[in-house]
Amino acid sequence: MSDSLNILHITPYYEPAWAYGGSPRVAVELCRRLSRRGYRVTVLTTDACDAGTRAPQGTHTIDGVQVIRVRNLSNRLAWSRVFLPMGFRRMADQFVQQVDVVHIHEIRSLLNAAVLPVLRSTPTIIMPHGGLPYSLGRGLYKQVFDALWGKRLIAGACRCQALTGMEQEQWRAMGVPDNRIALIPNGIDLEAFNINVDLLSFRRRFDLPVDAPVVSFLGRLNRIKGLDDLIAALAAVLKTHPGAYLLLAGPDDGMQAELENQIARLGIGQQVRFTGMLTSDADKAAVYRVSAVYVLPSRYENLPTTVLEALLNATPCIVSDRCGLATRLAKASAAAIVPSGDIDALARQIAAHLDHPASMRRRAERAQRWVRQNFDWETVTDSWEAVYHECAQSASMSR
Repeated sequence: MSDSLNILHITPYYEPAWAYGGSPRVAVELCRRLSRRGYRVTVLTTDACDAGTRAPQGTHTIDGVQVIRVRNLSNRLAWSRVFLPMGFRRMADQFVQQVDVVHIHEIRSLLNAAVLPVLRSTPTIIMPHGGLPYSLGRGLYKQVFDALWGKRLIAGACRCQALTGMEQEQWRAMGVPDNRIALIPNGIDLEAFNINVDLLSFRRRFDLPVDAPVVSFLGRLNRIKGLDDLIAALAAVLKTHPGAYLLLAGPDDGMQAELENQIARLGIGQQVRFTGMLTSDADKAAVYRVSAVYVLPSRYENLPTTVLEALLNATPCIVSDRCGLATRLAKASAAAIVPSGDIDALARQIAAHLDHPASMRRRAERAQRWVRQNFDWETVTDSWEAVYHECAQSASMSR
């Protein structure tokens, strides 16, 4: 179905910039599948990698995808989400005129401000990766960006992607009509976790007793994830389940020191483990499979890939009601839903999962089938193919 479409993805970060969270993983999963289907895929990005290192600059081929990285003026600023790649507009101008569709990631990146003047008549798709609301932080920056560039970017877009119904409503509130909103979830690689994992070795690695029940979280240690609520809930749970452990897996994104102070104040340091950044599927699978329950207490989360991954590993899950998937998860009886910020409710749910592991595991096994039916990356890529062709055809007819 590719019809030799040439697609340009513009994103602030790409493989191996896993420290930036789920967004680069989504871009990689989609681009590599498009390339396998015969599309000519180019990624124009920066050399952002993590807080202390840069990715190699220049042109590279990764899984059939041409990846061009432009050097950021400052890697420190990039880690603070201020991407200033030198000569980016000039580079973008070379490619935009050669492609059929431009796919923009992270709507309020300064990269998009740089390329806005060169988009011209090329059909453009915007993928916000859950970052639309001003309330998520950097509200003033977002308002200024929208006034200067964002509104024009949105007005000229062929499609604005929404991960969930919640994000679809956010686009509507910004004045985008339904016929320009593409409701497409992120997918999950159903084969990624078809691997054997040595859980005993993993427990030894992070000093987790062999039979201890584990409560886990995997992701960036960021305030929006609600990890302070999770730690407070764990302190309450430990009063009746003193042998439980909390495993916090993921890179520090500005909150680890605060969390460590909270843990020290509560006197529960012996029961909490920080793993740091985990990149391999085997390590991620071990986090999920070693857990009695996986918890995502986020204050805002659009479509959490980690919950889908946990369920794919048949791990019981607790999710806050601020998650865009909460309604679907509840309807499918795939996870327990708790009000965001309600520490007592969260503690009760964690305790219930520790008290009834067999029944919770059976629910997770049913949810595993639900994930396989609804979030296969191949099916998601089918939806993206249709959007690319619609936008390319519409642009061709208007010329």
